[in-house]
Amino acid sequence: MSCTFLLMRHAKSAWTDNSITDRNRTLNERGQRVAPLMGAFLQKQGFEPDFVRCSSATRTMQTLELMLPAWSKPPVIEMDDRLYMAPSSVILAILKQTPPEFKTVLVLGHNPGMQNLTGSLSGQYHSFPTAAAALFAIPDNIPFSRLDEAAIRMLSIWHPKVVGVDN
Repeated sequence: MSCTFLLMRHAKSAWTDNSITDRNRTLNERGQRVAPLMGAFLQKQGFEPDFVRCSSATRTMQTLELMLPAWSKPPVIEMDDRLYMAPSSVILAILKQTPPEFKTVLVLGHNPGMQNLTGSLSGQYHSFPTAAAALFAIPDNIPFSRLDEAAIRMLSIWHPKVVGVDN
């Protein structure tokens, strides 16, 4: 059985309160509206994670919380401080630490790391607005721990406006 993983950027966050640190920024109204719609969209596409690694920033945790009701079964969730503003090399290293029992993984984080890793793995530039998601497949019999970038195949990339969840 092949494995899939989704790289996703958090939904739109608020920039209105300068007294709040970047890590503690919350989702704005648009982000609160789009996150559950993206969760439902992903479910309709057949993507329901069994394992989630999520940045510990408030906006990523809120994005995940709003997406969870769309999935039929709650995934195992790990909050990971290392994903906060992580470069693509760190995100890939974290992905390689996925326990072998999981086959459908969501990594929820931030730009520019998500966009850069998506570009690196797909071999082409992709814009990565808030709540964008890129789906990748790993061939059979290759565990996450031995992930070979050359063997990874991008299946889809979804932007909220393009798929109609952010009008």
